[in-house]
Amino acid sequence: MKEDEKTEQRKSWRFRWLSMLFGFSHLEYLKGLWLEQKFPNEIGFYSEDICKYFNDLGIEDNYRTQFQNGFISDKELETILSFHTSLDHYDEKNKTELEILNDPQWLNIVSEGNKAWAGLKKINTDPQELKHIEEMEKRYLDQP
Repeated sequence: MKEDEKTEQRKSWRFRWLSMLFGFSHLEYLKGLWLEQKFPNEIGFYSEDICKYFNDLGIEDNYRTQFQNGFISDKELETILSFHTSLDHYDEKNKTELEILNDPQWLNIVSEGNKAWAGLKKINTDPQELKHIEEMEKRYLDQP
């Protein structure tokens, strides 16, 4: 693979990754997406979002491949590892989205996600990614 292709692949992966992390770290966003269909151009529900996170991002191996390929740094991995592990071990036990969003174990995962999100914002220095983060927060968290 050519270097510019790898750079574009990394950028695309990271934007999708940040989008997924944003979602799992903001309870109000999840409620708006899963229960209220508040975002008309987006489709989301628990099983879909879990598949997007683990399968579409290719992180079934706990980020080993992305780390080896330089898609994430060791500091980023350290920052999200607790959240990732908690999410990986969550068993929804055939709960509805409403039941999941009220499950104390799920609320802990969202809290871990929020800590990871805040940590990533502090260590991220890429201007395009920081703009993407700011745009997501403005678009989804500043809702009337």
